[in-house]
Amino acid sequence: MPKVREFLRDRAFGETVNLADKTIIRAIATSVAQYLTVKTFASVLRALVVEELSPTLEHPGRAPSETEPFPFSRPTFEASKTVFNLVAADNVFDREFAQFLQKATDVASFAKLPKRFGFTIEYTDSATNLRYYEPDFVTVDRDGVHYVIETKGQENIDVVHKDRAAAIWCENATLLTETTWTYVEIPQVEFGKLDATVLPMPWSSLDLFVKSVHERR
Repeated sequence: MPKVREFLRDRAFGETVNLADKTIIRAIATSVAQYLTVKTFASVLRALVVEELSPTLEHPGRAPSETEPFPFSRPTFEASKTVFNLVAADNVFDREFAQFLQKATDVASFAKLPKRFGFTIEYTDSATNLRYYEPDFVTVDRDGVHYVIETKGQENIDVVHKDRAAAIWCENATLLTETTWTYVEIPQVEFGKLDATVLPMPWSSLDLFVKSVHERR
């Protein structure tokens, strides 16, 4: 491929090299050289083929109550502020956070979103691949503000990309529906320091604390 040859000859090694040289041939054959070449071309090509679009409202909305019944074997508990008969928590942290939402005086309703509901947000990962992730909770406070919530235990290299995509989704949803949507990440370590499941506190207080933590990242 002419462009690949040009890249290897003139750019990959920081200077123009002779591709017939045995030393260069051995260098090109390494996995490092192959990775560098693929990464360079992939990033350039994606920038050329990705088209930015204006947000549009594809559907008027779907209520969590439309979710079909599903089996679940992990921790659950009953809550009056959710449409589900049981809160299907993926882990202990999710269960503790759901218990906090149930007790919070300024939370009108919430839902731990099951996979069966199918709510996903598109994002591009650190390698610019298109991915999808499923937020953990949605919450509505007494003022009618809607929240998309991600309860975060372990963090990886793609967390910042997911956060950005979720924040943009909320901005677009606010613009298109005239309902205020806000994205909030709840770090497990910080949530544990509050011991909020033992001492009920307003959701607004936790929201402000978590936002300040998120902004310092």
